[in-house]
Amino acid sequence: MRPGTGPGRVCLANRLGFATAVALLMVIGVRGPATADEPTAGSTKEPATPRTIAARNAIAPAAPVLPAEVVALLQEGRFAEAEAALAKREPTIADLAGKSYNALILGIAQRLGGRAEAARATLRAALEADPKGLWAPKIRLELAGVELAAGR
Repeated sequence: MRPGTGPGRVCLANRLGFATAVALLMVIGVRGPATADEPTAGSTKEPATPRTIAARNAIAPAAPVLPAEVVALLQEGRFAEAEAALAKREPTIADLAGKSYNALILGIAQRLGGRAEAARATLRAALEADPKGLWAPKIRLELAGVELAAGR
């Protein structure tokens, strides 16, 4: 056994190899994204410009707020009661995005409660009401899950 290579010791060659690999990855990681948006010689591509975000949007909630009782019912697995609370809440929502989100959560509650046909109808109606809305991709995903579970 070579001196300095016993149990608990790291060979100098291993340390140098590791340090070289880390340094190489750092250089690639730093240079890769920085040069990705730069136009190459002969190309007409403009460099990407950062989009500005209004300050009030930085702290805006990502999703509409659900009442605490609905969240508690969903977490406790009481889907029929959550469905009733969401259905009762739907007429009070003014904006289309809020209605779509409510329909998404309602469809999820119906699916988890074993009511696949009702979930399919709810999600399809929400998608028809706002096909290009903020929640349309999530509604499509849930609808696809309902259809796959039904074997379609």
